[in-house]
Amino acid sequence: MDKKTDRLLSLCRDPILVVEKEKLAYMNPAARSAFPNVKPGKNALRLLPEFVLTEDEGRFTATKEVEGREYTILCDCEGGRKIIALFPRKQPEPSGLLSDGLITQLRSTLGTIGFAVSRATEQEERRSLDGISEVMPLLRLEYHSMKRQLDNLEMARLLREGQMWYEPMDTDLVELCADLADSVGVLTAGQRATIEFSSPLPKLNAYADALLLERLLLNLLSNSFAHTPQDGRISLRVEKNGGDAVITVEDNGSGIPMEIYQNVFSRYETRADRDHLDRASTAGLGLSISNGIARLHGGVLLVRTQEGKGTRVCLNFPLEAPAEAVFYRKSPEPHPNGLEPILTELAGILDESAYAVAFLD
Repeated sequence: MDKKTDRLLSLCRDPILVVEKEKLAYMNPAARSAFPNVKPGKNALRLLPEFVLTEDEGRFTATKEVEGREYTILCDCEGGRKIIALFPRKQPEPSGLLSDGLITQLRSTLGTIGFAVSRATEQEERRSLDGISEVMPLLRLEYHSMKRQLDNLEMARLLREGQMWYEPMDTDLVELCADLADSVGVLTAGQRATIEFSSPLPKLNAYADALLLERLLLNLLSNSFAHTPQDGRISLRVEKNGGDAVITVEDNGSGIPMEIYQNVFSRYETRADRDHLDRASTAGLGLSISNGIARLHGGVLLVRTQEGKGTRVCLNFPLEAPAEAVFYRKSPEPHPNGLEPILTELAGILDESAYAVAFLD
């Protein structure tokens, strides 16, 4: 490390590390203060998660606990050298994004809308109301859009408070992802970018919560569709890396602006961000939720992006059940069947034609 660069990095208040050949080649003063028991020249595995050392491609970000504290990790790899910045994650306000009472009121309102949609759909099928066919798709879209926003807020709160339902069981990841890609492809055909699924494996079984994994992937796909042009491509791929499953969502869209790249996992977690909660895109809250679901599975999300070229998000998590029991509880409500969850999660990027009776059937 030359003296000029050393002086510059010494001004940073957050820990900065340089790793070469899995050895800690440099630690700025903030890093030496944060990790006093680790010295330059030592094996970096003593401090950093293994995935940071094995990834050797471009720039990526992830979140992970290091020495008992939660950090956002920003890493840039070039020529065998890794420059790693560690940003301590702030604890969200315990009061949450919305009060429990407000969530209850919104759910009551949503239930009323859902009942009205159900009754109106019956009338539509009987053709007893003139012109209702023109209105119903839009009403269904608004219903699913509101449900999606409310579900995301509630899930963010449950994850933050450690109360998220989690029911892991033996799950074929290839089948889950292939079916999801097929369903999403049908709904987005002609409206959005093309989605493709691939896997070198005929099947890959893992100890996972299939419903939460579907939620995670739909969040990632919604982000990709929102930022990829109609003639673009989105890929969903399932692979195995040692004892881990690797699920990748990649697009050739606009990428994530560098000014928010560092905070992609923590946006919308505090009241200071409440002004952004009504955005159509799920970019902030969706990635925060997806990251929480990945951690429930003992996994990690790696996000790589290039502005103007696209984004790739990799979910890595162990295939086998953990040696020790993990906290879990059953979902309080039965999971809806068919396209219902997909129609909800993609409500921010689909137009009303996707909510016609033909699709619901």
